[in-house]
Amino acid sequence: MYSGIATVAVMVTAGKEGLAYCRTDRVFADAAYVVLTRDSRARTGEFLYDEDVLRESGVTDFEQYSYIPGIVGCCCDWN
Repeated sequence: MYSGIATVAVMVTAGKEGLAYCRTDRVFADAAYVVLTRDSRARTGEFLYDEDVLRESGVTDFEQYSYIPGIVGCCCDWN
């Protein structure tokens, strides 16, 4: 399951309660680092989800990206 990123827009539309199901922007940064430091010919023309990129690189603990520590999960399945 995928989750949203904690932003002001989420807080305005879903309130502080909505942030409980969000991740910090660090998840994007870490996934971008993985993509930008690997062979550029390895994958081209694809739409990538940050979670998928990180899982492929060996990340298994996604709690580190939770906006509110201890809450892991998503309010909806975006697949």
